[in-house]
Amino acid sequence: RLRANLRSQELLVERNGEELRTYREALEKRDEENRQGRVDEDRSRQEVLSDFKRKFDRERVRLTQALEKSNSVSRSLNSILPTIQAIERDLQGVPGKPAAPQGSYYTS
Repeated sequence: RLRANLRSQELLVERNGEELRTYREALEKRDEENRQGRVDEDRSRQEVLSDFKRKFDRERVRLTQALEKSNSVSRSLNSILPTIQAIERDLQGVPGKPAAPQGSYYTS
């Protein structure tokens, strides 16, 4: 009877060992799947962030170019504005035939 109990205990220990091994394998598999999921999420976040950065950089370049063009147009307008104002004053001041401003390309 003692041997039967011992054998029964041995079988129980073996069964519990197998169940414990199965449980540990399942835990390892779940942990690996979780790790892989985090790696995939991190990769996806990096791709989204990289895409956003590329779009941001393109937009920054586009806006910088627009600002430079606007500044160039502004400088051009500032350089010809005195001539335009002089012509306008001449046209408003003398009815009929306007006088040419000094140093101007405008002639009557």
